[in-house]
Amino acid sequence: MNFWDGLKKIPDSMTQCPFWFWNDVLDADIYCSQIDEMARQGVRQAMPHPRYGMDRRAYLTEEYFAAVRQLVKHAREQGFTIHLYDEFNWSSGQAGGQITAERKNCALGICINQVHVVGAQKVHLDDWQKDLDWCSIEDVLLTGYAPYVSDTEIDIGRQVLVPDAVYDGECLEFSVPEGDWMAYAVYTVRTIDDSPLREGNGGVVDYLSADVTRQFIEKTHEQYARHVGEYFGSTIPSIFYDEVGPYACGNFTWTDGFAGIFTPSKGYDLMPLLPLLFFDGSPLAAKVRCDYWDVVSEAYARNFLGQIATWCADHGIALVGHGYEESRLWPLSADIYRSLRTQQWVGLDSLGGYKSYCMLKTPISVAHVTGRSIVLAEALGCIDGWSNSPRRMKKAYNQLAVAGVNMMVPHAFFQSVDTPKAECPPSFFLNNPYWRYYCNLARMTDIICYVNRQGVHSADIALLFPLESWWALSREGRGRKGLYGHARDREIDSFAESQPYDEIMQGLMTHQLDYDVLDSQALMEGSWQDGRLALHGESYRLIVLPPMSTIRLQTLRRILELARAGMPVVSVPDFRPTASMDNGARDPILDQLLAELAPLVRVADDANQLYAEIRSLIDCDVTVLSGDSDSLEVAHRVLDGMDIYLLSNTSSSAQHYQLRLRCTAGFGQLLDCFMAPLPTQLQFAASWVTAEIDLAAESLDYLALSRDPLPERQPVQSEKPAVDFSDGFTFLPLTEYDRPYGPAPLQHMKVPVARTLNECDSMGHYELWHQWMKPGFDDSAWEEVSLKRGPALYSHKNSQLFRFVIPAGALALHLPLPSAKEYALYVNGREAVVCTGYQPEKDCWLPIAGCADRPGILAVETASMNRDFGLLSAPEFLVAPFPARLQPWENWGIRWYSGFGLYEKTLNLKKLIKQPVWLDLGDVRECAEVRVNGKLAGELIWPPYRADIQPFLEIGNNSIQIIVCNLIANEYAWDYVSLSRETGEYLASGLLGPVTISGLE
Repeated sequence: MNFWDGLKKIPDSMTQCPFWFWNDVLDADIYCSQIDEMARQGVRQAMPHPRYGMDRRAYLTEEYFAAVRQLVKHAREQGFTIHLYDEFNWSSGQAGGQITAERKNCALGICINQVHVVGAQKVHLDDWQKDLDWCSIEDVLLTGYAPYVSDTEIDIGRQVLVPDAVYDGECLEFSVPEGDWMAYAVYTVRTIDDSPLREGNGGVVDYLSADVTRQFIEKTHEQYARHVGEYFGSTIPSIFYDEVGPYACGNFTWTDGFAGIFTPSKGYDLMPLLPLLFFDGSPLAAKVRCDYWDVVSEAYARNFLGQIATWCADHGIALVGHGYEESRLWPLSADIYRSLRTQQWVGLDSLGGYKSYCMLKTPISVAHVTGRSIVLAEALGCIDGWSNSPRRMKKAYNQLAVAGVNMMVPHAFFQSVDTPKAECPPSFFLNNPYWRYYCNLARMTDIICYVNRQGVHSADIALLFPLESWWALSREGRGRKGLYGHARDREIDSFAESQPYDEIMQGLMTHQLDYDVLDSQALMEGSWQDGRLALHGESYRLIVLPPMSTIRLQTLRRILELARAGMPVVSVPDFRPTASMDNGARDPILDQLLAELAPLVRVADDANQLYAEIRSLIDCDVTVLSGDSDSLEVAHRVLDGMDIYLLSNTSSSAQHYQLRLRCTAGFGQLLDCFMAPLPTQLQFAASWVTAEIDLAAESLDYLALSRDPLPERQPVQSEKPAVDFSDGFTFLPLTEYDRPYGPAPLQHMKVPVARTLNECDSMGHYELWHQWMKPGFDDSAWEEVSLKRGPALYSHKNSQLFRFVIPAGALALHLPLPSAKEYALYVNGREAVVCTGYQPEKDCWLPIAGCADRPGILAVETASMNRDFGLLSAPEFLVAPFPARLQPWENWGIRWYSGFGLYEKTLNLKKLIKQPVWLDLGDVRECAEVRVNGKLAGELIWPPYRADIQPFLEIGNNSIQIIVCNLIANEYAWDYVSLSRETGEYLASGLLGPVTISGLE
């Protein structure tokens, strides 16, 4: 199947695979109905994620697996794919708390307790718990003292160990002779929460222990195999791990028997040198730290990820997941490159929206240099909370496309949002009005994943991964004793090198210089062929050396070998290794190799010179001849007979570019994110093409270049001028909208939000008492109350006052008012109804005057001599279409509303139009559906909001309907089901325009 045929029916394995939070009661019927709903919107895969809201006690029970089995069976019948998630909540390894219930399975870390002392005296080491959280003291590994040089340096060569010092659980005492000393004790801490219940799983497992991992596999993976194993490799192709790494409380990770692992691997005893993890003080410090992290990395990769990956391979499924990709968080992963090599698919975490490429490129590079076919991104987690919009999602997906991701796992679809446990919003699922149009976003990401699984990634540059140098700069480890993260980044020694390295990673991409990150092993595995370093289909023409103070000798020898073979090498000024991982500082072999390499390296004084040096040494794939290069990000893929360039405009405005691109083609076409053709001008010459390209704001487009003619598809354009089309619309909120049958002519709208005040709170303000029911009264200081989920009842002795905004277009109010006890009702300041209970209330509609095209005020006073008076539910209005000047919905009294609204007008044509007729909606908040004469002309979920309506036009009157939906944020600003909803933010909503039309005679 060629590239174009594949686009017609993209395989289901390339559709989105959302994190699907199971955050409510176990219910297989709900699960089955929800995947059916996903499929209707083009989502053909999902990853169930047991989460806060589910009863943890049900996890991994027979009841749980019965629900899983019913779901998987239904998925098989429907051709739907289920990817497993291996934990309740996160991080993986705890089996919902079953593993961490045994204290010995929880992770160990090491800390140091130190004091500077002068003179002969008895040392008292106490306050062992200082700065510690999530852990408890276990044991003392080493006690001693050494000559003090500074707070960060000792003379380890004159260290004195005190093996007979005894820790009594509170204090450790020993004596030191006359002198200036640093006295210390290195001790272990067990990573377990003070509460076994608070975080759901009670602790963090020992990721270095093969036995703990075996227990995890037995309690989790083996149980899935027992219950749904027959679906492995088909309906269930993978299992996902989350947020793991060789981390623990304390500065450094440890495990029982670590010294016994270390010595055979490195050939010396680590124990007396443990202080070098915390202090400088020897030329061997860099070597000891590198060796420590090397052993940690290997133990983690082999005992945790490797053991699970082997199990997965034996059972016909893939292991995928992510740890911590960020450079500054390297101590939480130890060696992200080595970790990702162990698994069948590569995964990464891409929380939020657009981010620095330093968080993306390393794991994606692992996939490239190892030939892994799948690069999965847990994407968009917590992006903008409930204020998230499709346009923001699109920009984030644009970047993931350029980075090279080819499996999107949006974070997340919630089983339920009506639970106090709903956390980490947004949910992109049923609750959001834009879900009705989600198939468009799904189609966009399907295309991204399809394109990024074709051919091979093409990049000119290999950027050396400087991990060993960070290892050597790990004095004090993570710089804090808590569980996750670091102290402030600049307090971590390695930050001095990791920060400028991150800037290089970002800067290369924003200067259209694509690259892969290569670690020492990848550099060794590559072969020099035809002037390139070749590796699993990738090939590199130049090496960039980032800031490094420590390096492996084999890495340096390989760089020297490649440079002598003719591979250009560019370094930054801070590539100045003063130590080798092999021998530490003052290594003559290192000095000799550096001296031999120096004449073969171009040294760039700063970032701008780095980019210039690269372009002076190689003819790069992409050159921006004109246009705002800072706003353009590019990726290049090479297929059989084709080159495809992914072009992302990160700017909020349209951009024009002239580009010079490498290719072996004579035909080309620019395509938008849905593969629709766009106008462009191409001039081919030898192995290059010059392209004149217009890119829309925050767009992702594809430039397809081929040796063979491409399928003929002409861009749809209009040469007619645009004219204003903003006037003459009517508007109606569609509270009962259910496509495709269309809206009802009138709508019933309940207004669940009011301002309320205890009447006694107005005492002392008698001049206001007769004003509170009038439209112009300032009620901004009153409490906001919601009647959506229950009544607003009171028992004090005074009246309770309520003020509702009557939506524009309201014709009538339904009576009886849903009140408890007595009330008086005012419409726009005029008394309308007084109900004391002496006369029976009628079930009728009370006509409302003055709100036909503008909002009004419904004021209600409730009272009783008895208890529990107030309102039982929201008042209900009958709303009709009204003439509307384009403006935010807030101006029509529905600021609180999340849902749909209908704009409608008539277009009269005297003859048929043959050329495209473009309806441009201008600014829309947030999605729009365009219907012409009842037929769908377009679903528009981000700018530009344009649709060609020509195919649907007729002679005579044409009905133009624009159905707009806003975001769920406005409803969740007042509907406080959980703290994660409490945004308090009302966003502009509606068709804001200006609306124009072009192509008419």
